[in-house]
Amino acid sequence: MELKDFLGQGFKLLCKMYPSDKYKQGIDIDFTKEIDDTSVPGVYILTNSKEDILKIGQSSHIGNRFNRMYKCISNTTNNKVRSYIRDCDIVWVYALPMVKLEILHVTNKGKGVTLETSFASSLEKHLLKEYRENNDSLPILNSGLS
Repeated sequence: MELKDFLGQGFKLLCKMYPSDKYKQGIDIDFTKEIDDTSVPGVYILTNSKEDILKIGQSSHIGNRFNRMYKCISNTTNNKVRSYIRDCDIVWVYALPMVKLEILHVTNKGKGVTLETSFASSLEKHLLKEYRENNDSLPILNSGLS
């Protein structure tokens, strides 16, 4: 699978992540205007400057995933991505925003609870499976997944 395959499915450029001394974690992010609403769930693809697929992921809020999590929060996955950016190359992020589906709304004595979901998790799993079948491996920043 190549970047053009994902673009043909509706993925759009969300942002680029690059090394920076501006933040403690050592990267900064420039967002594009190609995606109007980043508060929605979605699937994303990380690529390098050669358009190699580095990671396929999903998030319940794609804007927060990049503006907050990758820029600020320290964990194994985020650190691996930031290390790649600092040591190897700028990373381009393409995303496919998805609608939130209300699956349950319960009202009890005037108090409501709404549960929402999306198909982002299922699509991520499908794309990872398809990528593995076509490339005999997962993207390098997805390593450790089965």
